[in-house]
Amino acid sequence: MAANSLVASASAPRLVADIPPVHSLLSSLTLGVTEPALLLPRGGSAHAFALRPSQAALLSDADLVVWMGPQLMPALERAMQTLAADAESLELLDLPSTARLDVRMDAVFDADHADHADHADHADHADHADHADHADHADHADHAHEGVDPHAWLDPANAQAWVRAMVAQLIAIDGDHADQYRRNLDATLADLTALDQQLSSMLAPVKASPFVVLHDAFQYLEARYQLANMGAISASDNQAPSPARLQQLIHAMEDAGVVCVMTEPQANIGLINAVMRDGDIKIGELDPAGELLEPGPELYRQLMLNASKSLRACLG
Repeated sequence: MAANSLVASASAPRLVADIPPVHSLLSSLTLGVTEPALLLPRGGSAHAFALRPSQAALLSDADLVVWMGPQLMPALERAMQTLAADAESLELLDLPSTARLDVRMDAVFDADHADHADHADHADHADHADHADHADHADHADHAHEGVDPHAWLDPANAQAWVRAMVAQLIAIDGDHADQYRRNLDATLADLTALDQQLSSMLAPVKASPFVVLHDAFQYLEARYQLANMGAISASDNQAPSPARLQQLIHAMEDAGVVCVMTEPQANIGLINAVMRDGDIKIGELDPAGELLEPGPELYRQLMLNASKSLRACLG
């Protein structure tokens, strides 16, 4: 997201990121120094990640691995312990500065979003130490891996907290490029602040319009901008829904007057059709992890803008 060119340095650290949004944020911080490697292939699913030999080699050679945590990619946790034992690890969901939310197991969500109010209001980007107060949403000491919704990158405030943590780790392992990392951090934070303001303006006119999603990957976006997502066909782990879940959601959609169903790339059309009983409901598309976008520093911005534009078009 910073404006510098990608120029690799011979003495630069070897960096690996797990998914496109994390890779994008890390890439924006290393412009002019090096380009991180991305583990998840384009079009791949984080939920169904399986390590390939080429990816194992990246982990074995890494100086630093930046990843969401085992909540998103359990297979990567095992690989980290064996293949990247000598690498530094930055687990983003485990940072005290990360605002975390619990997985929602029901098909229908709380329509008034009262539980998300505090999360949605943490717009002060000046001091992200305050994010530690949000850790009560889903403290790792109290929850198993499946208890934390891992899609936390969909809140730009989390992204701001993470790039600060990334730069601190980069400087710790590569002090020679500390000034470049700090310059990139300043530019990235400015971009993220502007992006957050832009998304807020885009989504404000449609925040009261009820919609449902294909799988429950968007509650951080919903909480940040106070959107009226009232349910999900599949739960956060994207497992196939039960008939009872579908029936519960269909009845709730009829009662709430849902105006839009948001699908995802390569969606199961049968599941979408199963809940589309009202011919007036529109269909939009969201790509929660930017799996179809070109990897790089601009991906995070594009991912968030695409999601907001799709929601605005479908709900408007």
